[in-house]
Amino acid sequence: MAPPTSNWGTPTGFGASLPTAEQVADRGGWAVAPLAGLAYLLLAALPLRAFATHVAPRLRRPRIALTGRNRGPIDADHGAAAPMLSPALVAAGTLGGAAVIAALSGGVDAEVRYLRLTAAIGLGLLLLNAIAVLLPARLAGRVARVDVVVRLLPGILLVALAAALLSRFGGLQPPLLAGVLIAASAAIGSSRRARAGVAVAQSSGVAALALIGWAAHDLLTPSTGFWMTLASETAAAVALGGLGSLLMLLLPVGPLPGRTLYAVSPPAWAVVALASATVAGAILVSGPAFPLAALVLAGAAFAGVLSAAVVWTRWVAPAWR
Repeated sequence: MAPPTSNWGTPTGFGASLPTAEQVADRGGWAVAPLAGLAYLLLAALPLRAFATHVAPRLRRPRIALTGRNRGPIDADHGAAAPMLSPALVAAGTLGGAAVIAALSGGVDAEVRYLRLTAAIGLGLLLLNAIAVLLPARLAGRVARVDVVVRLLPGILLVALAAALLSRFGGLQPPLLAGVLIAASAAIGSSRRARAGVAVAQSSGVAALALIGWAAHDLLTPSTGFWMTLASETAAAVALGGLGSLLMLLLPVGPLPGRTLYAVSPPAWAVVALASATVAGAILVSGPAFPLAALVLAGAAFAGVLSAAVVWTRWVAPAWR
């Protein structure tokens, strides 16, 4: 029998394409970053905001009803079906699914080192959600003396899957990861200042922890042995998941902090989003294979489709009535 080619301490290469601060400067990342930030605003964030405002409310959403034995017991107080699964179980499943999807973004083999990689990514995503989102939001709520509502976003798994497929088959290095699975907001009735504070707190927390993970990964590379490699891969997961999630959280749609900040002050949202996308863009475009031009073209096509839908819904269709 041939000896195993790897063991629990063998590196997987996850995070190897994450550039160092020196490489970002040498490869011109900071020169291209402002263009990446503008592309994020003009081709993704603002078209999505326009679509959500003018088109999404007119779309018919299918209603899914669970019947028979698949239906939960009826709540005697509210007359509604009780949830079939506990929130903790759903959260754990969502986190585990996100970790597996992130691991698949770079490819896996039937080797034990990829079990370690999945555990490292899961730990990194847990740190992101607990330390970068939940903790800052709670602290901001305590400072503003308002209640903070935390929502689990299982639908982010679809975003994570799309990012993993794009990274895997598009050859993106470093890969795009979506690691934040919760969003926090100030309770209904809170002041504009409190709502903005909670939104900025979690976005800032994700940005700060992502940069810390980026720096830690640089210090831990190259890694040897199980524990050092686990720490290096966890840091890479925090960095990559944080950068990708930061861009997602600042989108002004749905229950995301970006929508809250946009509703409070569009100029403030634009400044925060542009600065965040610029920093994230500087790091990502400095990777060994990050086709910014192709992504911009794809973004332009995406923005064109959304803009066409907005124009049709807002001006063309009413004129035909």
